Amino acid sequence: MTLLAGSLAWASLVAPPPAAASYLVVATAGVSVGSGICTDIDNSGVLTAPSASASAACPSGSAQAFVDISTASMGVYAFADSTPQALTITSAEAEFFDQVHFHVPPALDGQPFSLGVAFALDGAISADATPTATALLTSRCVLTDVSSQQQYDGLFVDTSPVSGLRTIPGTLSITPPDYTMNVSMHILAPGLTEGTVDFSTSAELQLAVPPGVTYDSDSGVFHAPEPGTDAIGTAAATSLAAVSARALARQRRRSRRILRSSDL
Repeated sequence: MTLLAGSLAWASLVAPPPAAASYLVVATAGVSVGSGICTDIDNSGVLTAPSASASAACPSGSAQAFVDISTASMGVYAFADSTPQALTITSAEAEFFDQVHFHVPPALDGQPFSLGVAFALDGAISADATPTATALLTSRCVLTDVSSQQQYDGLFVDTSPVSGLRTIPGTLSITPPDYTMNVSMHILAPGLTEGTVDFSTSAELQLAVPPGVTYDSDSGVFHAPEPGTDAIGTAAATSLAAVSARALARQRRRSRRILRSSDL
């Protein structure tokens, strides 16, 4: 992540994890105000851990991100309130990669099976939201069958205000001999100068496996609820509440420091 010409530029992570790890978790958040008036960047980096969160805050903007493999969910939040005197830019990004291994009953051994899939996204973009680029929010879920390289690709690109729950249903054929699937989920608010992008409730992957089929993962914690269940997981809501509380506390501390400085 680099600070360039007063804006936050983010590298989109779409490649498989490094050879040393078979899964990854990423959460980044950043705020930049004016010509060095305030900058706060929280970059958890590439982690081999089940979850990550990040938060950043300045008086005129805040950003948060979280990701949790154990619930196959993630979320981002960005708020900016620019003025003619100071441009505020906020960005947030979350991503994970994992490899899932299916175990089939004897009746299915050597046969492909159909996996039900749904990528669910719930949140809102305010009417006054103004991006630094074309998209206000980009969200993507890609599942790849290792044996056949067939893919499910769920993609939302939001360039205007939206609100509510959306899903992209589909199926993926899981084939022998590997019975293995790569999972990649990514949500990015690339840069906001005004308004709110609130997808903190979650983006979530949901799976439906045939009777008798079970699975585990390289992370050891991956679990996706069946399609049709609540798209906002308890763990996701808890993670975001903690992130938001930390961001609010940091913003209050910064505001107090700014007020004290102005009295000097």
